Amino acid sequence: MEMSASKKMPAVYFVLLNWKGCQDTLDCLESMTRLSYLNYCAVVVDNASGDGSSSALKSWAQKKGIPVSEYEYGPAGEGLRAISRRQAGTSGFRQLLLIASLSNTGFCAGNNIGMSFARESGAEYLFVLNNDTLLAEGVLEPLVRTAQSRSDAALFSPLILYADKKETIWWGGGDFNHWMTPSYRHKGKDASSLACSGPYESQWASGCATFMQASIFDKFGGFDESFFIWCEEWDLSMRIRSGGYRIMVVPSSCVYHKIGRSLGITSPLVFYYSFRNLLMFRERYLPFYKVLAYLVPYLPFKLLKALFYTVKFRQAGFLLGYFDAVLAGLRRKGGGWARQ
Repeated sequence: MEMSASKKMPAVYFVLLNWKGCQDTLDCLESMTRLSYLNYCAVVVDNASGDGSSSALKSWAQKKGIPVSEYEYGPAGEGLRAISRRQAGTSGFRQLLLIASLSNTGFCAGNNIGMSFARESGAEYLFVLNNDTLLAEGVLEPLVRTAQSRSDAALFSPLILYADKKETIWWGGGDFNHWMTPSYRHKGKDASSLACSGPYESQWASGCATFMQASIFDKFGGFDESFFIWCEEWDLSMRIRSGGYRIMVVPSSCVYHKIGRSLGITSPLVFYYSFRNLLMFRERYLPFYKVLAYLVPYLPFKLLKALFYTVKFRQAGFLLGYFDAVLAGLRRKGGGWARQ
């Protein structure tokens, strides 16, 4: 009798958040259908897109012959409600678990909903992905092998390449300087420069593609929901490292990233969340005197930037975002931006 895929390979559950990016999500799911791994499911949380995304995703899966189970996530306290359930397949892309959130819970909470549900559904490994990524055929095997052999590590990221320049590195590891400013390693380099590298340590894992054992999620939880979106990957990485674990980059595994597709590269939302959350992040991990020393030049610099963007793009949201971010960041008030 042939051994089932679940006996040969541990169950990996992809977790994707969709917010008005249905085509990107479909492209990502389509790339999953070509994986060489034989035991994986996908959890997609639609964050109240209101554009028919859930129906389109369900229709795509049905055409592919992938079993779909549908759920609805209500306001706080209501949680998940099953709409329809299908039995998972036994090999390959075994099931699409589709969760329609009735409100926009944010990137952090949305992914936490997906990770928690994946864990309850039998995930042994979680792979959190931006929906604007495409997967290489052999992305999973090196990640699983590395995770199984490195009990000292908790987070693993593949090499992340540009989707439109597939030999060029977008992220190959990251560091923090003494001001807790993150940097990207190997950015812009040819991926062949790391072709012979084995897994190596990084100070933070990219939230664009984060792989972990489900037991790590049990121990540390997911993203801190006070960030809503932005900086959550750095905060999770700091918590993981403070817990005594390493973070590894696995260059033999790779994904391709379409840059800036969800909120845009320059928008009031990006300005607000990146500014506010960096204030909160630094207050959390820097001593008080360093926070003060950093704010003296940083606040005037960001004000000038907000004024520049306000004039350039003719959007008052940049200036409003500056003042809102300062007040919220210094008061450590997280959550969604009231003006979004």
